Amino acid sequence: MVNNFDPAQLFHIEQAINHGISLVTEWLPKYKFKDWKVTEAKGDTVTSQMKKDRAKKIAQVLGNAKKWHSHGRGISMKDLSGPEIKLKIDNFGDDENLNQLIRHYHGLCVDYYTNKSGIRGYIHSPQGMRRVL
Repeated sequence: MVNNFDPAQLFHIEQAINHGISLVTEWLPKYKFKDWKVTEAKGDTVTSQMKKDRAKKIAQVLGNAKKWHSHGRGISMKDLSGPEIKLKIDNFGDDENLNQLIRHYHGLCVDYYTNKSGIRGYIHSPQGMRRVL
């Protein structure tokens, strides 16, 4: 089946997977885990290497195509905070004002980037919007 694919398309897919893994392994320790100081179970001091290792494990789970069957669909908060991935997540939906602001911003992004520009994937970072697909 692989022989039927265009090598350039396969390379593009491989690069997208690698890019996703590198973003997860870079951003989780830098942003999500920045205030993680002690382990929950034992109270051990969390090292920089522990944060990187944890991010790498999460990236492996998220990158498992056999589990998720698609790169283009969202992963629920229930799955992200569930027993396999175990991320601590603040539910912005609990704050009505924040929920409304985020939903409006998301709608604006979808309308502009997806509908008007044809960009299917993007990330908003301190450096601005980044096209990822």
